[in-house]
Amino acid sequence: MKARLLEFPSSAQASPAARLDALLSDPAAAKDIVNSESVAVLQIEVASRQIKLASVQALLASIRIEEKESPTDRMLTANEVAIRLGTTAKWVYKNWKTKLPFGVKVSAKQLRFSERRVERLLAIRAAA
Repeated sequence: MKARLLEFPSSAQASPAARLDALLSDPAAAKDIVNSESVAVLQIEVASRQIKLASVQALLASIRIEEKESPTDRMLTANEVAIRLGTTAKWVYKNWKTKLPFGVKVSAKQLRFSERRVERLLAIRAAA
């Protein structure tokens, strides 16, 4: 069934991303690609993903450089993080261990978050 998705031209049911994902999950299906237009569409999708990955790599590299240049890091409160993330302080307190694991518990009711790490998270989200 996955192989049939790969045969369709670009105007078919499956998106190029879905077709590439199908091919990556079952590389043996590559032998069933008979349409040269399908190959071209898959190559474009691969190139698109490479560009996205390169931009994320460049962003991470620039963040690392900034971190080396700026040794001091301000610690933000849950309210400040919530404002930057566009969410509520309640959400920050509820999800800090799983979605913001760089948080530090100062006391039973206080959390602090590295400003640089919050900015890095926002930059990665924007690049993706």
